[in-house]
Amino acid sequence: MATSTTKLRVGILGYGGLGQHIHNKIRVQGDKLGLEIAFIWNRSASSLSQLPQELILHQIENFRTHRPDLVIEVAHPDVTKRFGAEILSYCDYFIGSPSVLADRELETNLTDAIRASNKRLFVPNGALWGTQDIRRMSNAGKLEALEIEMRFHPHSLKLTGSLAEVNNQVDATAVTLCEGPIRELCPLAPNNTNTMACAAVAGYCLGFDKVIGRLVSDPSLTAFHVIEVNVYGPEINGNRFHVLSRRLSPARVGSVTSSATQDTFFNSIIQCRSSNETGIVLC
Repeated sequence: MATSTTKLRVGILGYGGLGQHIHNKIRVQGDKLGLEIAFIWNRSASSLSQLPQELILHQIENFRTHRPDLVIEVAHPDVTKRFGAEILSYCDYFIGSPSVLADRELETNLTDAIRASNKRLFVPNGALWGTQDIRRMSNAGKLEALEIEMRFHPHSLKLTGSLAEVNNQVDATAVTLCEGPIRELCPLAPNNTNTMACAAVAGYCLGFDKVIGRLVSDPSLTAFHVIEVNVYGPEINGNRFHVLSRRLSPARVGSVTSSATQDTFFNSIIQCRSSNETGIVLC
């Protein structure tokens, strides 16, 4: 972590809409926020042609030469699969695609890397409302069930295999594409289930095997993504504790990430600079 008088050097893996948003924010507000760009990498190098050469990272394996304090992944879950543990051996890591943590072996490898290096794995709240409340209930052993439903326009869903075929047939009526434990859902739609993964991290006493998700393709959602979360606790005087939240995030048809989530995401990065927490940190 950078001191109060030094800037946090941030490396960005991925230069799509979210990566560009982060870069522009730091470029404009970096001095004020105590942040500076260490490097930017993208799978398609041509998209980096307008950047200063000293900021371009051509191969992820060489990230150490740019001396980052924090590496931010906003590219693809496979980046964490290949390089997550290596990055954590050197510096803190901000995982923009936490759906990859549904991979049990990778989850274990990253946890082991954190213990060995004493670095931190930051998981952004994203579009999940009430993250810290869920975490506190989990800490207290009072989180008994957690369910999260995410609804997208069909064109905003990035799916694979048979699930993509079902989504292509969605016409005028909403269709539930899949429902079950988060660990099973994330590999089916890794780009659309990051908020679900965050819920599993926050509700760690249940985790990826017991937090339940539901992914819905809804052609009526031409202006929003909808995230509905049901949190259940113990009975009190015969009545079960229950919190229901419903978030409508403005988003164009075809967008995987809403515009509101982009700003929330950057606010999570700002929190990394001042956080004193260790291990896996929700921000």
